[in-house]
Amino acid sequence: MTNRKLLREWIAWLNRRWPTRLPVRVMLCAPTGSLTDSVGMSFAAMEDGHVTSVTIKIRNNLTVDQTMQTLWHEWAHVLRWHISGGTWCEERDSIFGAIKHEIETSWLLED
Repeated sequence: MTNRKLLREWIAWLNRRWPTRLPVRVMLCAPTGSLTDSVGMSFAAMEDGHVTSVTIKIRNNLTVDQTMQTLWHEWAHVLRWHISGGTWCEERDSIFGAIKHEIETSWLLED
């Protein structure tokens, strides 16, 4: 399982390397409710059709590697919304895939 200190370090790295203008909150949560069938989810707060902030929820029973990969995936969603000007956009289009790939690659190259 991932400890919260390690998660904070990853979030700090993402904020330095892949900043977004959207406020992002990341939470480790029990696998209940919306996380029963998923390892992680992003929830966008909307105002007048625009995303104003995002909460990322990640299951708290994942391995360290699974947690890191889930965080990268969900952060890519945040950046995708950022690029679209804060409007809701297609979940997993080619732009999302490119962002996720760049996040993963930059992490692996710095590691």
